[in-house]
Amino acid sequence: MFELKPEYLLIQKMAREFAQNEVKPLAAEIDKTERFPTETVEKLFRTGLFGTTCPKEYGGQGGDTMSYVLALEEVAKCCATTAVIWSVHGGLCMYLLNRYGTEAQKRRWLPKMNRDTLCAFALTEPDAGTDASTVSTVAVRDGNDYVLNGTKTFITNAGQAGLYIILASTDRSKKTRGITAFLVSADNPGLTVGPPEDKMGIRASATCEVVLTDCRVPAADILGVEGQGFKLALAGLDCGRIGIGTQAVGIAQGPSTRPSPT
Repeated sequence: MFELKPEYLLIQKMAREFAQNEVKPLAAEIDKTERFPTETVEKLFRTGLFGTTCPKEYGGQGGDTMSYVLALEEVAKCCATTAVIWSVHGGLCMYLLNRYGTEAQKRRWLPKMNRDTLCAFALTEPDAGTDASTVSTVAVRDGNDYVLNGTKTFITNAGQAGLYIILASTDRSKKTRGITAFLVSADNPGLTVGPPEDKMGIRASATCEVVLTDCRVPAADILGVEGQGFKLALAGLDCGRIGIGTQAVGIAQGPSTRPSPT
């Protein structure tokens, strides 16, 4: 018989209590009004749950994937919106920064991402979907900077994030081998965010268009190395699917909102 280790049971219990006490009471209201759950996100930062798998040296909890999955499942049982915010920020973006970031990038961003700064992963485009090989956003080298132009769409946490991981083509002739990932701060004047999309579900999640107009980014803010963006995107999506699967399991166990049959 499979049994969870005591440390897993502990984080599962903590996440369950947090979800029941802090997440569940707001779930119906934020979904109805399409209001981003700012207060819940702030509490997730304070509890340290967002940084479950982030190394302790950068302010995280130093846990493993099992810890993350068990905790995220409990949140998803109560609110799909809160779960997807966490999954993108903590499960996808933090993973990519910790795996591919330079030491300087990790020390600059990971403590903030554990403390108060959301992150968004900007891959999808109006004509590209999540197929990284067809990215049309371009990044042109200009001295020590790159200048980004293009549009991303359906970006989770957009407008609420303080950091964006942007996928852009630095060499169209190389196709997938010419795609590069950039770390772009939300206060960059070349980055603008559109209004939230009107969605059928997970309505309180900030899902918006992100427009890059002559967005100047230092070469030092490349995540990984130039031309490695396609590999990075696939790695991120693989990791992200763990979160998506976990959310599905949690949502399936949550209370139904359908009316009882008569």
